[in-house]
Amino acid sequence: MAGGLRRCPSLRLRITAGALVVVVAASCGAARVVVGVVERKMVRQIDSTLTANTDFIERSMKRGTGLPMGEGPTDLYVQFVAADGRVLGASTAAQGLPALARPGRSAGGLVNRHDRTLGELRVLARPAPTSSRVTLVVARSADSVSDMRASLFRLLVMMVAAGSVLLGWVIWIVVGRALRPVDVMRRTVGSISERDLRRRLDRPGTGDELDRLADTLNELLARLERALTRERQFVADASHELRTPIAGVRALLESEPADPVTVVPVRAEALARLGALQDLVDDLLVLAKADGSVPDASVGSVDLDDLVLGQARQLEHTTNLRIDTSKVSGGQVAGRDTDLGRLVENLATNAARYARSTVTFSIRQLNGIVEFTVSDDGPGIAVADRERIFERFTTLEGARSRARGGAGLGLSIASTIVAAHHGSICVDDAPGAGATFVVRLPAQATPISVTAPD
Repeated sequence: MAGGLRRCPSLRLRITAGALVVVVAASCGAARVVVGVVERKMVRQIDSTLTANTDFIERSMKRGTGLPMGEGPTDLYVQFVAADGRVLGASTAAQGLPALARPGRSAGGLVNRHDRTLGELRVLARPAPTSSRVTLVVARSADSVSDMRASLFRLLVMMVAAGSVLLGWVIWIVVGRALRPVDVMRRTVGSISERDLRRRLDRPGTGDELDRLADTLNELLARLERALTRERQFVADASHELRTPIAGVRALLESEPADPVTVVPVRAEALARLGALQDLVDDLLVLAKADGSVPDASVGSVDLDDLVLGQARQLEHTTNLRIDTSKVSGGQVAGRDTDLGRLVENLATNAARYARSTVTFSIRQLNGIVEFTVSDDGPGIAVADRERIFERFTTLEGARSRARGGAGLGLSIASTIVAAHHGSICVDDAPGAGATFVVRLPAQATPISVTAPD
């Protein structure tokens, strides 16, 4: 990684921090609700007591028993306030205080008031029973509500802080244990080198996403191992196959025949070997392009029967074989005409190389599949070799050995082209004797996207 990139916090830290943020936010919201509920309950209790005291004073005044102004709770304040705001009378606790409520504006309701001397108050003002021009003001201290609010807030803050620390520690431990298999897999993958891709990750055995992650990574390592094996085998085979024709051409050129008569045959032989070398290089380039998974957008409708009939005419001119195309019917597929042409050419060339007298082509369409076959009346292919024959540089024993020419790449290229067109290819026995190569491709009515194989 580039040194200038800022390192992000670990997933464990981010999960823990995110969970704590959510929990703390929810706890603060819950604490606010709790404080509000308790505060409203205490205010209702104060209001209930204040209303009861006011009712008692009004009843006493109506009965004419008078008001014991020197008695009562020390946090209860009673005043009689004139219309002009003068205090006409007050209880002992309210002596010397200014009017706690303004006549007229506060009459009949409970209000909050803050006094510099008394603190928070709940005030109830009503018209006096004895005179409508006098207001009865009864107030009670609400400091207990403020004290409760502050105490409860401190308690809840400490509880939230302690709970958050405990919860954060628990989440840190739980997430760490959950991610421990991921860290083990990371270290294992980091220790695997390109020289040894045989190692695999151990499944945590949790039965969840971690097991599926280990399986996916193991599948990826297996694909990488197969790709590296194919690459090494390709390089080794290519080196071996190229060495022989290059050495032959070099030997011919270094021979320098003294007789001018022999110069022409030597030159012709050298050109023939160079042609074979060019064909081999072209085949290698085709396979290299397929291995590189290079996309090609040149996909269209291809008349497979036209390609087959054209290749059949070419065999008629270049060989002495009988070419049978009587079973070739129309077959239209979606694909790349150059690749499909090479497919037909490779299969036809292979059949002509081993046929004794006849090469037979056929095309038929059934259930959205175009089936294309190439048959020869040659020695045939053993059942044990019918899968291996599509591998690169495959050498078979017996009559179908490489002695008859070819570099062992034609059928491999054919298989690659078929796979890129989402089809299938296999080998079967030809009627009577020989081998039949069967290719099945999606018909044009079946939309496909042509890609190079992995």
